[in-house]
Amino acid sequence: FFFLMIRRPPRSTQSRSSAASDVYKRQVSTQSTWGRLHIFVTKQNGIKYLKRRLYKAYTSFPPVRKQIDKQLQKVLQDLDHDINQHSTKKCFKLLDFGMKEERLRQRLKEWVDRDRKLTSTGKITGCIYFPDNTLKELVRDFSREYIYDNLLHFDTFPSSRQMECEIVQITCDLFNGDKEGCGLLTSGGTESILIALLTYRELARDRGIQYPEIIIPVTAHVAFEKAAFYFGIILRQVPVNSKTYLVDAEDMRRLINKNTIAMIGSFPNYPYGLVDPIEELSIIAQEYNIHLHVDACLGSYIIPFAEECGYDLGKYDFRLKGVTTISIDPHKYGLGPKGVSVLLFRNKKIRRYSFFKSTQWPGGYYATAVLGGSRSGGPIAGAWAAMMYLGKPGYLDQAKKILDGTHLLASKLAEIPEIKIIGEPNVCLVAFTSNSKKVDIYQLGSCIQKRGWSILVCQNPPCIHFGLTLANIENVGLFVKDVKASIEEAKTGKVKALGVSKMYGASASLPENMVEEGLDVLLDLSLIHISEPTRQAEISYAVFCLKKKKLPL
Repeated sequence: FFFLMIRRPPRSTQSRSSAASDVYKRQVSTQSTWGRLHIFVTKQNGIKYLKRRLYKAYTSFPPVRKQIDKQLQKVLQDLDHDINQHSTKKCFKLLDFGMKEERLRQRLKEWVDRDRKLTSTGKITGCIYFPDNTLKELVRDFSREYIYDNLLHFDTFPSSRQMECEIVQITCDLFNGDKEGCGLLTSGGTESILIALLTYRELARDRGIQYPEIIIPVTAHVAFEKAAFYFGIILRQVPVNSKTYLVDAEDMRRLINKNTIAMIGSFPNYPYGLVDPIEELSIIAQEYNIHLHVDACLGSYIIPFAEECGYDLGKYDFRLKGVTTISIDPHKYGLGPKGVSVLLFRNKKIRRYSFFKSTQWPGGYYATAVLGGSRSGGPIAGAWAAMMYLGKPGYLDQAKKILDGTHLLASKLAEIPEIKIIGEPNVCLVAFTSNSKKVDIYQLGSCIQKRGWSILVCQNPPCIHFGLTLANIENVGLFVKDVKASIEEAKTGKVKALGVSKMYGASASLPENMVEEGLDVLLDLSLIHISEPTRQAEISYAVFCLKKKKLPL
């Protein structure tokens, strides 16, 4: 039945290289029953569908269901407390009378003081990229002056438009774009990735490819999965080596077929802070006439200065002929305000596939280069001010501190017998896991959190990662000291899991669809704060719903 319902994709008329032709000849014929099975499994998530059905049958048994509910409810209650512990009195209805300016400014001061106290500790991984200083005040001033500018009407706001163009072209120059190089300014790394994959999908349609596929390492940012979800693109995920935690370019090559439109590489990736073999992927992309996107959102304004700092990271940008797009975030190590990312294209011909145009709308001609319509000039002005203030010397100094700090942290943690470093981090982030049966990594994470650190927990394998920034670089020694103390505490096995560590620890034993249900409730909790009795009632109701409602298929 499934095979009969599947439509056969058309044959592509695009010319191929001789090396690629051998791959296409080996493709399964879609006219056969096995061909239809191939499409069901690979192009319509057939395996995931079957897994969900099996999970549903397994979790319908009362003992299993009871245990899942028990774990889920405890985790959600703790997470709800973590999310809302610093919240104040809420207002969910429009006031009958406007609040006086004096009261508003008092509220502003209270909130700013509260949040600054939480974010100025120097113990936060990533997220806060530099401490309060002259630059931050300058960025705020520029952002404030342009916050009401709307780049949808770029002809009305020439200063914002000029700053946008200069940010893009400066970044393009840093990543060795030629005179044809160009780009877009987006609201963040996720939007840059979304537009890159949308561009490749549209290019695929021009080639007659109905089921476009993109090959990514499993360590690529989850935004690629989101883009595939939004735009109907099939992701081929390639596992990494269990010892080096690096993806093998030849493993990615083996997944190329007639529907492949692009490959993805990270520099570095988010989970482990490791760089993918971009130079090898570039050669393969050229050989098979497909595109290559480099996600440099995390490395951003560190990696262009690595060579001058004495670190050889290899090539990763437009110096490689196979690279067609690159995503970079000025709101990370560019030290701009949140809401600014750059997507670079090798040339304008590729970029035009990302544009949206409408010529028949009664409201007039309409065209946008990015996903959003109205866009504030505030973040753009702040990012521009940061670039102008820092210049090359400022970014070079930052890169030197971050690169040196990363190697220092990795070497110090590697000296601890109970710790195993994930791969060989060499840019701006260090990930580590437990090397001892006596130390549970999630309990270790909770112990580190109890000492005031904000860390990030990853999975597959379970690990902790810590991103270095100018805001925490001076506390590397203190972090190592606290990790050592936390290990001794975790060895007792009597540690109460906290926050995200508890969520990962509890969900490790749950089926994937149950974890997804728990995440649905978590997102609901993050979007609204309700009274304590009502909140507990909602959590209980959500758990009850897990028992009754159909699982998403």
